[in-house]
Amino acid sequence: MVLRHLASTALCVVLVALPILAFLSLRVSLEAPVPGSYNLVRTIFATRFAADWGNVWGSLLNQIQLFSTTTPLIPLALAAMVLLFLKRRELPESSRELTTILPLMLVGIGAVCLVCSLEMALAPRLGRMSMGQEILRGTRFVIPVCLVALTCALSLPWTRLPR
Repeated sequence: MVLRHLASTALCVVLVALPILAFLSLRVSLEAPVPGSYNLVRTIFATRFAADWGNVWGSLLNQIQLFSTTTPLIPLALAAMVLLFLKRRELPESSRELTTILPLMLVGIGAVCLVCSLEMALAPRLGRMSMGQEILRGTRFVIPVCLVALTCALSLPWTRLPR
């Protein structure tokens, strides 16, 4: 039984490796890079640090403003989280944990923003590229957290409706 499993695993490895090896042997040359390509990389790095290529904080604040004023999703979700915390005994058993998880997720997203701001300040001094643009990628989870909070808050009166 063990030998059969090992043979099956070896066959799978070979079947996965064959197309990769064929691609590498047919498409990728093992020649040394052209000396001019190093200058291109240096130019890209110099251009990256020469100007602000994206106002990360301004873009983040614009999104927060959009979902706080035009579409008041964030304030409604914060109010829903407070309501859920106060009425957590009325929630179904499966939803009670969300009253602590949802605010902790928002705190975690805020902590990621703080770490990214520290990284954005330190990266140019260390001669590295900043990964601060990833802040917006990390904050995209705010909207689903808000939607879950609103859905749970809407479930409170829903359970009281006559069936």
